[in-house]
Amino acid sequence: MPKEGQLGKRICHMVRVSLSICSLYSERGRAHVAAPTLMPHLRIICDDIGLSPRQNEHVFAMAREGHFTGASLLTNYAPAEEACKQLRSIGLKDIGVHLNLSDGFPLTPLPRSAALVNRQGQFRDRIRLYWLGWRIGARLRQQIRNELAAQIERFCEWGAPPTHLSSHCHFHTLPPFSALLRELAQEYGIARIRAPHLRANLSPIMQHHLRRLARGVIIDGQRQYLALVEQWLSHSPRALVAAIARCSGDVELVVHPGRAPDADFPDGFQYSPSKRERESAYLRRFFVSFKADPRGIVLDAPN
Repeated sequence: MPKEGQLGKRICHMVRVSLSICSLYSERGRAHVAAPTLMPHLRIICDDIGLSPRQNEHVFAMAREGHFTGASLLTNYAPAEEACKQLRSIGLKDIGVHLNLSDGFPLTPLPRSAALVNRQGQFRDRIRLYWLGWRIGARLRQQIRNELAAQIERFCEWGAPPTHLSSHCHFHTLPPFSALLRELAQEYGIARIRAPHLRANLSPIMQHHLRRLARGVIIDGQRQYLALVEQWLSHSPRALVAAIARCSGDVELVVHPGRAPDADFPDGFQYSPSKRERESAYLRRFFVSFKADPRGIVLDAPN
């Protein structure tokens, strides 16, 4: 699968932001239950787990050090099964499925003519996926639902249902995909879905330039925020701790861990091991700052 160029990445980012803004303003006027004022409650989730044995070993070491509280697995990659088993043996409880429609091979048999896959039978890239999100017909919707259900089913075969759902490249920003995740969460009894809305994004840009939007989103009466380590790499860990401390509600901090070099890392995967290694190093520095001055932040228990 060819790598995306810089132009493609910018287009992808613009599509995601525009869709999130649309969903933000489409919700204006709806009745929401006011969320209570609370101290920030932090959970740290490792995304994209199960890509390679080397990544797994790195994640296991981080888990033993207590550097995260949960993990999201890419169940259409073979190493994810071992990752799930080992993380459970370490004592990690919060393990979910990172639903994927844009990297690797699907678990369900799809014809080569299907919109989701290319001629080699691999998922098409995320830009194509976002484009499909604008025009999902009944047949395509059923194909997507079947594939997402198969990824959840595979996880369940490893011993227990997932504790949460998230989506690779955050594709459930788009309302049709978000609706599918809600359906599947209800069907499988999964209590938590990652907040898809722009208002939940605790990024440096939202903090300093768009404060009106960066107020979290209220889901089931609880205010929720989403922070990505990737967006904070050029800022100090202390600044991230301060941003989380200003929140009132649940904060999910997402890290994409890895270690370079990684000879078994999947070809064409959009985010390289060297970039993932930077995130892992940042998370360790974040913990140093957090332990020195928690600022009232309550860290979720990993087990």
